[in-house]
Amino acid sequence: MRWFGIIVPALAMATALATPAVAANSVIIKNSGSAPVQIGFDRGATQTVVPRATAAVTLNAGQHTAQCRFEGAYDGCNIEEQFTLGDGRQFTIELRPVYTLQHAVTLAQQGALRVETRRDTVWATKAEDITGTGTECGDYEAGKLAAIATKVRSGSKVDQLAIATQRLCNEARAVVAATIGGEKIYVQPNFLIFRQPDGRPVQIRQ
Repeated sequence: MRWFGIIVPALAMATALATPAVAANSVIIKNSGSAPVQIGFDRGATQTVVPRATAAVTLNAGQHTAQCRFEGAYDGCNIEEQFTLGDGRQFTIELRPVYTLQHAVTLAQQGALRVETRRDTVWATKAEDITGTGTECGDYEAGKLAAIATKVRSGSKVDQLAIATQRLCNEARAVVAATIGGEKIYVQPNFLIFRQPDGRPVQIRQ
């Protein structure tokens, strides 16, 4: 499944290095979620890491698989199931829980998550659909898209969320229908931040 842009890969520093040597890597696992997480590698034994704690493992350079699960009603972790490590380095894996978009919206409707717009430029549309060609909907500030687009203040509270299928110039995509500042709008999920009651953000995938 495709990951949204608001999602940061857990192994952003892990790179493949073409070298004949096989070296052991010190890997620090940090639980940045609010629930315990079980993590294991290469189908080996798993270990539990409680919130805010860390654990250390040693992995050789090369390809690996990860098995990761947060306790509770989460839909996964932000670590990729398959990844490649370089050699002779130390890496940190910061684990966070992940929800599917549908699950996150359902939890927001129930009041279990709060939602706000992200802290940079946020665009939305006032209409769900618009006809035209692909080039006419390529820019929020130009073409047909500009006629229905609106810029939203960053950090705005988002209410009354629902999943919708938007068709812009014959291209269908999943968006969130919501109310911001009393106005109904349609916004791409990567423009939103979903937070747990303690304020910690959760990552979203579709």
